[in-house]
Amino acid sequence: MQLNEKGTVYLASTESELKKGWLKCGITTRETKTRISEGNVASVREKYELLFATDTKFFRELEKYMHEKYENQKEWIKVSLPEAVAEINRYLKERETGKIKYKKFKPKKHQKDAIDSVVNEFQKPIYGASVKGNSIFSRELPKKASYVFGSESHGISKSLSNQLTGELSIPNLREGINKAESLNVANSTAIFLSELFR
Repeated sequence: MQLNEKGTVYLASTESELKKGWLKCGITTRETKTRISEGNVASVREKYELLFATDTKFFRELEKYMHEKYENQKEWIKVSLPEAVAEINRYLKERETGKIKYKKFKPKKHQKDAIDSVVNEFQKPIYGASVKGNSIFSRELPKKASYVFGSESHGISKSLSNQLTGELSIPNLREGINKAESLNVANSTAIFLSELFR
């Protein structure tokens, strides 16, 4: 990938897919119309129509963001065209000003009830991964327990934190500039499981 490389994020669709609410969200570093025409050559049924395009150095991140935000099937996302365009413009504005906002997840009543039901049914200790917890290397981790991991940005929700038996952490063994600020959920889970079955 070239430094400061610019690309295009585009939205396209066919007549039938657009009626169903599906948009093709893709990226290209070439002429957008050329990219769409290539898709039309491969398509034997309906032709793609270019609906929106914007050039940005954040094109790869933006495409990934849109695919994660909406229901998707490969390059297709299920969202109306006005909403998709508004979300793209909002994302780019916040990305370019460095003010991307993340909403903390708050479970709705039925989600909280489901969590409580599972917790009560298990009837075994529940430990949460937290920077404030005791080191996982300082004790043997109980195998008959549940382990909860929150997102890197927000951690475990308050409603679930209230159900925890205790908190455990992965100690930071590096110092100075090599010290990791945080670990993502996948890495944290892998370290916990490695220690649990060691």
